[in-house]
Amino acid sequence: MPQSERSQIIKEMLVWILAKTKLDGGVRRAELIRFVQLEITDLGAATRTVEKYLYDLCKHNLVVIKGNKYLCTQTGKNWLEKKVS
Repeated sequence: MPQSERSQIIKEMLVWILAKTKLDGGVRRAELIRFVQLEITDLGAATRTVEKYLYDLCKHNLVVIKGNKYLCTQTGKNWLEKKVS
């Protein structure tokens, strides 16, 4: 997969996580994986690949885990403002 495609998928994931954070207080892991597979990649991503994307978001502190939900951090919001404007 080209780097630009991977970057676009991660950006779309973060946008959706931010929206769910504002709306529902976060997103559960299974819901996130299902959304990425069905909506963003059109069934083109394996569960393991989506988990790697999520791990990268957590590793860079763009997303945090609170309880059983993933939440977008202020760092994630700022990063999105710079990248998606």
